[in-house]
Amino acid sequence: VFSDRARELVEKCERQGGLSQADGEALIREGTTRIFKWTGQARDQGLYQDLSGAGFKIAADIACFESHHLNHLTPNTLCMDLYVAAMKKCLGEMDEEAFEGRASVVLGRLARVADRDWLRLHFRHLSHAEIDAYQASQVTEAEIADIVTALVGTLRGEPFQLQELKHAGFKDFTEGPSEDTPVLLRQDAYRALTEIVRFIGRRGQVILAGHTARFGEIEERFYATTPRGRALYDRCLAEADAMRDRDPGLPRRDPAAYETAYAKPFAAFPKTLPELLRQGLVYGRYAPTPRGVAARGSLATWDIHALVDQGFAQVEGLRYEDFLPVSAAGIFASNLNQYGTRSTAAVRPTYSASQLEAIMGRPIIDAMQVSAAIEARSLLDTWRQLGVIDRVPVAERSALEQAIQAAPVAILPASAAASQQAVASAG
Repeated sequence: VFSDRARELVEKCERQGGLSQADGEALIREGTTRIFKWTGQARDQGLYQDLSGAGFKIAADIACFESHHLNHLTPNTLCMDLYVAAMKKCLGEMDEEAFEGRASVVLGRLARVADRDWLRLHFRHLSHAEIDAYQASQVTEAEIADIVTALVGTLRGEPFQLQELKHAGFKDFTEGPSEDTPVLLRQDAYRALTEIVRFIGRRGQVILAGHTARFGEIEERFYATTPRGRALYDRCLAEADAMRDRDPGLPRRDPAAYETAYAKPFAAFPKTLPELLRQGLVYGRYAPTPRGVAARGSLATWDIHALVDQGFAQVEGLRYEDFLPVSAAGIFASNLNQYGTRSTAAVRPTYSASQLEAIMGRPIIDAMQVSAAIEARSLLDTWRQLGVIDRVPVAERSALEQAIQAAPVAILPASAAASQQAVASAG
């Protein structure tokens, strides 16, 4: 699939920890104009029609096109709601005044939640020490207004006049948790475009047809949930979806009212990383601080949350790096007019991981087990570095060791480098 030039650039990126602006643009060009370029050339129209007619447009896309192409691309965004508002403005679904109001609200929220934990979650290249060196400050309404004015000016530019293009519009609502609940991920998308496809018949004749499958998706990622956190999320999501089903036109008719109603079921979730960790709803990676290492032998507690609060340990939430099945199904269903989050069968089918493993011929890695092992390893390592490991109850230590052993992949001491740095700083 990948060209020699693409491999060369990827390997260069890995060697030096990133690419220059020129190399980065070269990699994008290699991917979009060569490897995954849309050609609109397909074969076997009969198979294509059979698959599409049965609701399997993605399968038709994969089986019948003659070359790889970008079906959908899912970049990350730092602020989903601001991005969605900007896209709706560019597509002509939101006027300038409405965008200004929405952007002001969203940036005001961002200013309130963008603390050190938020920075660590979204800017992975920043270390704890770099983030701790930043000084907290208040963003004024006037400063937010200036940013909004600059955004409006930018979106007036020619590259953003998407309303002049043929498009199918943006989704009515964002998939995933409410905007104030930092777990798992949120997803949204503009709807798939209808594009001309040239089928080559068996006698070489050209047959023109339409294809509707390629769409643009966006996501914002948050913290990986524990089984307890995922169960709570599923309950909240079911309640929120039921609210929307009672009034499906609310998201488009009154977006603000919909957002408020959608958030109510998620009120059961804490909104900050420390509280999410305390309640065992998300996973964290812990490490000792220089202050903690310097205090080794004199610490009064082994409670990890107290150690973090007192500055003897530090923590970062583990970011969720998987699909969220219901959200993904919602995106595809909204774009392809096919089945998605609900079964229409008389008897609802059931599927299991073991069935999928049998089809693939290999086991599926349990992401929760991996996250649990990372957290467990970091806890044990931190307690050892701080000299309090002997105070931890044997049963708790045993449970953490079992979590490490149960991981489907080897989990190395995650905080070893941080611990060595802390020892060097303290010494």
